Amino acid sequence: MKANSADHLLYCDNYSPAQHYIIGIGIYAGFFFATTNDYTGIYSNLSYVDAEDSAMWNWTQGISFGANATTEGIVDYAKRLTTNEAIALYKDNWLHLVFTYNTDDNKAILYHNGEKMISVDYDLSEDQQVRDIVGIKYTGKEPEFYNDLAFGFYESRRCTCWDDFCWGGYDFPESNHFKGQLDDVRFWHKTLTPEEISMMYESENLSSGFGLLSSLR
Repeated sequence: MKANSADHLLYCDNYSPAQHYIIGIGIYAGFFFATTNDYTGIYSNLSYVDAEDSAMWNWTQGISFGANATTEGIVDYAKRLTTNEAIALYKDNWLHLVFTYNTDDNKAILYHNGEKMISVDYDLSEDQQVRDIVGIKYTGKEPEFYNDLAFGFYESRRCTCWDDFCWGGYDFPESNHFKGQLDDVRFWHKTLTPEEISMMYESENLSSGFGLLSSLR
């Protein structure tokens, strides 16, 4: 992904630029990834379910990435970046982004340019339901949500959730639409190993663009 800052419109009536909703399915009933409006980090939501098929809406549980990376709680590893280091990753530069979740060890890991940035171990949670997570699952219901993949936004145009808000509606030019480029978006039905991710990044680093990969298991 490459989030371009030039001419990015202001966020509603705020003086800050809009955020970048990179990709998503049904917002918090599926998943989405987005940059912050100051390019100091990435945040996301994913819908997990436990054995009773009860949804856990937010995989981050308040976890931050980048310059303000969370380093406690259910986070068992985090690379804290300086503000300048984070901006160098997320603003006007190509970034190879990989997210994995492995049911065997109940861990979610985010990688940037082949390097592990943050690891979340749900078995460390004090919440039994969180420890009982068994996988990622779309949990939305029509017409508020649809199981459609959207590039450059957090939901498809058919969804009605938040579509009347200036920051979340398709028809508002000041909403958080992604402005930039995406290349080689892939979904894997296995958990990629750190070695596979590193090799993929190194091989694709030879080309003009990088890929955004999401690994689901």
